[in-house]
Amino acid sequence: MEVNTSASWSTYPLRTRPGTPSGPDDFRGTSTFGLVVYLGRQNQEGSNSNEVSRTVSRIIRHPNYNSRTGENDIALLRLSSSITFTNFIRPICLAAANSTFNRGTNSWLTGWGRIRSGVPLPSPQTLQEVDVPVTGNRNCFCQYNPRGVTITDNMICAGRDEGGPCQGDSGSPVVSKQGAQWVQSGVVSFGIGCALAQFPGVNARVSQYQSWINTQITSDQPGFVTFTSTGTDADLSATCTVCGQAPLNTRIVGGEDAPVGAWPWQASLHSSRGRHFCGGSLINKDWVMSAAHCFPSTSTFGPVVYLGRQNQEGSNSNEVSRTVSRIIRHPNYNSRTSDNDIALLQLSSSVTFTNFIRPICLAAANSTFNRGTNSWLTGWGRIRSGVPLPSPQTLQEVDVPVTGNRNCFCKYNPRGVTITDNMICAGRDEGGPCQGDSGSPVVSKQGTQWVQSGIVSFGIGCALAQFPGVNARVSQYQSWINTQITSDQPGFVTFTSTGTDADLSATCTGLPAVTTTTTPTTTTPATTPLPVVCGRAPLNSRLIGGSDVSAGVWPWLASLHLKGTHTCGGTLVSDTLVLTSANCFSSSSTPSDWTVFLGRLRQNGSNSNEESVGVANITLSSLSGENVAMVQLTRKPTLSNFIQPVCVEQKAGAIATGTTCWVTGWGNAQAGGEQPLQEVQTSVVACGNASSSADDICTNTLQLQQGDMGGPLMCKQGVSWFQASVIAVNSSSSLSTSNSRAASQSDRSSVQVFSQMSRFSTFLSNFSFPATFTSATSGGRHSYTPLSLLSLLFLSLSAAQLASQH
Repeated sequence: MEVNTSASWSTYPLRTRPGTPSGPDDFRGTSTFGLVVYLGRQNQEGSNSNEVSRTVSRIIRHPNYNSRTGENDIALLRLSSSITFTNFIRPICLAAANSTFNRGTNSWLTGWGRIRSGVPLPSPQTLQEVDVPVTGNRNCFCQYNPRGVTITDNMICAGRDEGGPCQGDSGSPVVSKQGAQWVQSGVVSFGIGCALAQFPGVNARVSQYQSWINTQITSDQPGFVTFTSTGTDADLSATCTVCGQAPLNTRIVGGEDAPVGAWPWQASLHSSRGRHFCGGSLINKDWVMSAAHCFPSTSTFGPVVYLGRQNQEGSNSNEVSRTVSRIIRHPNYNSRTSDNDIALLQLSSSVTFTNFIRPICLAAANSTFNRGTNSWLTGWGRIRSGVPLPSPQTLQEVDVPVTGNRNCFCKYNPRGVTITDNMICAGRDEGGPCQGDSGSPVVSKQGTQWVQSGIVSFGIGCALAQFPGVNARVSQYQSWINTQITSDQPGFVTFTSTGTDADLSATCTGLPAVTTTTTPTTTTPATTPLPVVCGRAPLNSRLIGGSDVSAGVWPWLASLHLKGTHTCGGTLVSDTLVLTSANCFSSSSTPSDWTVFLGRLRQNGSNSNEESVGVANITLSSLSGENVAMVQLTRKPTLSNFIQPVCVEQKAGAIATGTTCWVTGWGNAQAGGEQPLQEVQTSVVACGNASSSADDICTNTLQLQQGDMGGPLMCKQGVSWFQASVIAVNSSSSLSTSNSRAASQSDRSSVQVFSQMSRFSTFLSNFSFPATFTSATSGGRHSYTPLSLLSLLFLSLSAAQLASQH
């Protein structure tokens, strides 16, 4: 776990003329030597005509600051001399003691922090801003507690799913507007990782320190304002998953017999004849997860699930049993290759959680398990070929490090077995699981939580040395599981391995070269290239877009040049198509006159990541009013982090009011400048009287220029970016909309009206677009040659076989 309690130096919000506050972790001591405070600064590089600087005469850290927990992370700095207030230097109001900030309260964070781990702000390092809604302390607790981090009443959390502050933002203010006043709610304190998704930033809660601040500043005291949120706080309904907690599992290394209650999610599946035939794992109060190959039939007659069981013989005072009301095997399970070897069992009635019966957390979609990650396998399988567990057949455990899929490929490929992305291998040289362990969980510990990475699937022989066990990779099935279980869904946790994966260095005959994928630890021998998916921007994870854009943030942006001059923007919407405005071709619609640049950041200067592609054909839509155009490229560009297609949202009304969206473009050329790609953030608003068309979408007003024409209005939906509209700029005005047909000038003064892509659905139906990320991956990302597993001995006998033998 990495907890950044702060960087070495911070930015500081101005509280009142004599003093400024920050987090005490920024000040290892209270020496003022060398410390300078700049106010009114815009850029960290170059001149700032509105700034002043002061040295510091005194540093006051909160006396109860705890560097280990981040508690009371606040400090005051007394300036060497007073400053004069200007339009560029003014004090912030502070949240008073009784202030309330409900979950969802809009807040803003500013600073000069890094935009990604190890990546500083690009020159000239302009002050950045991001709107970060308050997440609520209960919700924040649910995110951080599994990592062993305590969220206290002296903290306030704010952030977005895509990430928050990074190093260098510590000490900066988090502010919210009430009426005409801006009020500071928090002082940036810490987070997990660098702007890590799903983990809101944690800030010192200013309202908790009114008394302490006024005790330190006895004259010209800061202005405290009571900030009041209206309505019921949604945070009050926040509840945490209870998965992955094993109160009775206190040891680090394992033996053979598992102590009672050590693995409270372990399930024992019994046939109608009362024999254990497979293991499983409890994932919520109603569902157990196991292997698909344990169920040659989905008939629920016969199987009984035991939970809290320790021994297969004798009494088990802590156990309960349930019959099964439903068995769901993965629809793409392949019994010959063992791909997608996962099944869900719905219990006949809910179970009550105890110290001996608890659900396991499941590895979320973006989890990484590097080679060597410590894992544990549990079950009641045979201990050697043909040798059952000795009486009383106690639950067994073994620690099995992850071996990595490349290394696993090298072991199994010579035997004609394919290891796919849907599998994860774990085991020791001396052997692994044997028959009867199938369906049992493979788990790893992260912080205080146990997370299931795999479902025991198959191996060669019975715990044969040098052949790790092969397991269904749980993280590949988050979407499928949540589709089947629609209420009280299992707790998914992103398991993160740090450092470089040693598996990447594995080599053997036939092993494919290392390729960069979303899960670098699971390389497989693909026989077909990865499909093109839209809306993915791997480099778009920064704190905020100000105005200048970093390379790769909007990888679908295209620059259309007419005879060597940038004329319009556009977007790559497939590997051969660029979408833009029909107005771009008013001067020429001859394909040979045009060149498309992809991966371009600036119009003047070098662009190391760009490609130029010729135009083969230009097709215009033919509706009344504004129209769009589709540009067919002469060849496919090489897709990379800097060149990717965007998804096209063709459904009317799919983007809800309040959604944050972006507009990008190069604007008008300026003599002597680089003319970098620019971005503007906006929000979807109700159109009101500006438009009554269902095909229109409205945002806050924007200042658009001729060079922005053809560019996108784009919004993030889930994990993918979608283009909602094409910008069409009226050449007679710098302020325009894609659709001003139904709006009067007064109506348009407060909203911007765009034509949604749904208006052009008939035109767009003539073209093929890539799938979104979710739909493209749901059925597996590679093609595999079917294999015979006659040489394999599965880890468990099927229920049908057991029924015939007992």
